[in-house]
Formats: sequence, C-alpha cells, structure tokens
Amino acid sequence: DVWRDHPDYAWSGYEGLEFPKTSERVAAEDCGWDVSHARRFVPVFETFRRHPNWLGRPYFGEKFMEQLSNQLVYGAFNGDFEWPMLSNYMSGHNGWYRADPQAGFGYPPDGLTRVLLDGGYGFWSKYNPDMSRINERLWEVIQSSLQKDASGAGRSAIQYGGQWLFDGVRGGALKFSNDEHLDLGADSGLRSTTGSIGFWFQFDDSNLEDDLINFWESPYTDYLLIRRMQGGQLQVRIEQNNEVVLDVISAVRVQPATWHHVLVSQDGEQATLYIDGLHAGAKGLNSSFWTDHLDLRGVWISKSHWNGHSGLIDELRIDQRSMSPVEVWSEYRGNVAFDDGLLGYWPLDSPIDHQAFEWLSRHYDANLHTSNSWSLLQFLPVFISP
Repeated sequence: DVWRDHPDYAWSGYEGLEFPKTSERVAAEDCGWDVSHARRFVPVFETFRRHPNWLGRPYFGEKFMEQLSNQLVYGAFNGDFEWPMLSNYMSGHNGWYRADPQAGFGYPPDGLTRVLLDGGYGFWSKYNPDMSRINERLWEVIQSSLQKDASGAGRSAIQYGGQWLFDGVRGGALKFSNDEHLDLGADSGLRSTTGSIGFWFQFDDSNLEDDLINFWESPYTDYLLIRRMQGGQLQVRIEQNNEVVLDVISAVRVQPATWHHVLVSQDGEQATLYIDGLHAGAKGLNSSFWTDHLDLRGVWISKSHWNGHSGLIDELRIDQRSMSPVEVWSEYRGNVAFDDGLLGYWPLDSPIDHQAFEWLSRHYDANLHTSNSWSLLQFLPVFISP
C-alpha cells in the first residue's frame, strides 16, 4: 500500500480505455512499482549481486534475481508471446499511470509497454528463459517491419506508408505518394567526405517537383537534397549554415512514368550527376562538399521537408567512395560486382509486415527519432541470449 497515496497511482485501479474522469479515481490495492521506473532494478540489483561485499552479505543473490524476473514475466507481462506487452505495474495491475484529467495526460492500460525495448529487462533472460522468448519474438516483429539492408551493414530502413509492387527494375519496388517515405535514421556512419548515391525512380507527374533523397541535419539550413525539378531536370543541392555550397542542375531531362537510374558521385573535388548511366551535363555551383559536414538527424528517401515524391523507388545504394563512369554504366546495366566502400544497399525486393509496424507504432512508440526506442534497438540482440 506504499503507493496508494501517490498522485501517479491515483487511477491505478481504473482500467478503462477512455480517459479517466475525476469521479473515477480509484487506486489499486497492493499495487507495485510502475514498469517504467522499475527498470532501475536491472542495473541496481545486478550490481549488488555481483558485489555482495559492498553490503556485508549476499542479500541479492541468484534466487532474488530469479524472483525479480519472475515478477515481470508472470506479473506484468500479458502472457502473449505472439504480441508481447506489459501491464503498467509490476504487480500486474493495468490501470492508468500518472493520469491528470486537467492536463489531459496519462498512460492508459499497456501504455508503458515500450520499456520492454529500452528498459534493459532483456538482461533478465539469464534468470528466466521466458524473457528470452519475449525478446526473440520482439526482434522478429521488429525485423519484419523494416526494409532490409542487403549490404550486410545492418542499416534497415523504416518504411512510412508506401505500397510494395512486385515488378520493379529488379525484383520488387516501392510506390510512394507525397509524405510516404523511407527513413534511414540519424546514422553517423552514412557521413563521408567522398561517396555516391544511386537509385532508380519513376514519377507520375502529379507533383510540380519531386524530392527524392534528403540527408539532413537541420531541415532548411543544413542538408543534401536530390530533387526532380518542374522541367524534368535533376538538381543536387547542399547547404551548410543556410549557405548554398553546392547546387548543380542537369541538362538531361527525365520523363514521367519511365524508370530512370540516377547516380550522384563526389570525388572530393566536385560532384558529378549521371542519369541512365551517362553524364547528365549538370552545371552550376560545384564544390567538394558532401555529407561529412552534417550531424545527421535523418536520411529520407522519397521526400524532404519541402516536397514529397509521387512515384516509385528501387535499388537504392549508398557508397563512401566516388564512382567512375565505367562503374556507373555497369551499375545502370545491372552488373554491380563492386562493393568496396558500400555503406548500404536496399533492393526493396520484399514487402514489410504492416501489421507488425502498426502494432509497434501503437504500443512501442516506434517512430524513428534520436530520442526514442528505435535508436536503442541495436542493443536488443545483446539481451536475447542468457
């Protein structure tokens, strides 16, 4: 009953899905810690277990750690190994947490579930094998909701909307409309002083302009942008601190409803734009700038902060070295045997599991952002094996 008078627990006994009213205030009997704050148990008690001499005797040994993990798995866990979620409280109570009717804020039943990803509870797999089952299933769901990186670098992309089509340039492709896009995230490993960006695309001419690739630190002042302009030319534009440092526009024009291969290569002196395997005759302000000056906050495929793209994207690859004209022609012809410096390759040959993505978005706050759980997912496999 230690928590009964705490305002965060005032509606812990109310498990309705509608936001609680003041009249429905009821605290649950024998309610335990909320599962978010209880994540502190993981490092604290493991530290005490490993260093019993600090307390003078082994208060918190293997048996105690088993009991903690059992409380999470058999108390807070919903028991569904297919779609694992947590009640809001370690005791198994699933009422509202930290509800404030005046502010209109609070965590509904299962509202703290995301701590299964970023709370470190997976470490308790060593004390309870069912914790391993939960984490293994979560990893499966996560992987099924992402577009895979075939380069081996592990840079899976989050797909926001879009329709998968089986008849791409080679294998499948993605069809996007306006704000639908892929996000490669705030990945500093995609920064380089030299490099190349290659992809196939179509546009349906429903937009005046289509923004195709956007590496960005600040939406309107620090970015690299590849854009299809109104007249069919392609533009490569880089800004640093709101100053244009590279801006070239192709002489070649692309046509709607037609697959075009685009590759931009930076050799450390200037950027070169190729369309359909050939030099595109781009002119304008050229320079040695590339992506290394950006503290990346996101890499968007098929949109920017200005325009979306209505059409198809396929066979995206990013390299940390420039490409020769021979290599560009080879890539255009589909003979991509070189992989020196490859940072990521997304063939887009398979659809994602939209049910898994929507479930993660709803229950795990799964938006790609530097401050939330998606940026911590790479640590999850460490916790799977006991």
